[in-house]
Amino acid sequence: MAFDYRDLATKGDIALLRSDLKAFASKEDLRKMEIELAVVKWMMGTVLAGVVALVLKTFFA
Repeated sequence: MAFDYRDLATKGDIALLRSDLKAFASKEDLRKMEIELAVVKWMMGTVLAGVVALVLKTFFA
């Protein structure tokens, strides 16, 4: 089985991908997403702690 060099990315392919990524999301958009994800993590942690508290209360009350 021979290696097909036509499947490799060229410098032009990489440059095109970089320009597409820059157009897709700015640093400001990424920062907003980070903040939203942090809020979701805290919310999920709070819900999980509540569920664990209810389970423990059921078994040890």
